[in-house]
Amino acid sequence: MLFNLHPKEHRDELFGRDSEVEYIKRQVRAGNWVIIGGQRGIGKTSLLKVVLNELSRDGLKTIYINVRGINTLRDLLSLLINELNKHKISLRLSLSLNFILGSAGITLSRGSRVFNSLLELLLSINEETVIGLDEVQELSRVSGQLIKILGNVFTGNPKVSFIFM
Repeated sequence: MLFNLHPKEHRDELFGRDSEVEYIKRQVRAGNWVIIGGQRGIGKTSLLKVVLNELSRDGLKTIYINVRGINTLRDLLSLLINELNKHKISLRLSLSLNFILGSAGITLSRGSRVFNSLLELLLSINEETVIGLDEVQELSRVSGQLIKILGNVFTGNPKVSFIFM
């Protein structure tokens, strides 16, 4: 459908965005994190989804998380655990106080501290993985803690890249 208003997921559904798609893919492959900015309704989500699909076809693991309505690190952690389990992303979690490893994937241990758990989880990702966070401004309430976690991940796990928007 030519003028479908829902976010696109394939490049042939986008118009005039080839250079942006290629630029973002180059940045991610170079180990850089990317921010996609702009006003509402210009196609940022479509651009993100197309890039993630193409990077996935190129062999990278990709995760799309829409954080609209999410305003706690615990909720973000739950979404991330679900996506990591769904995509069967390899983790280095041998002895962990924060997580339980089972046949269905990983689950959060009772009484785990959210900050430490989210940091441990992101640092333990053991495959080239790109995480796209859509509507990241929704996390403004916890931005101070999130920035600390992301700073540690940026320096501690080069296998993880983020695309924010």
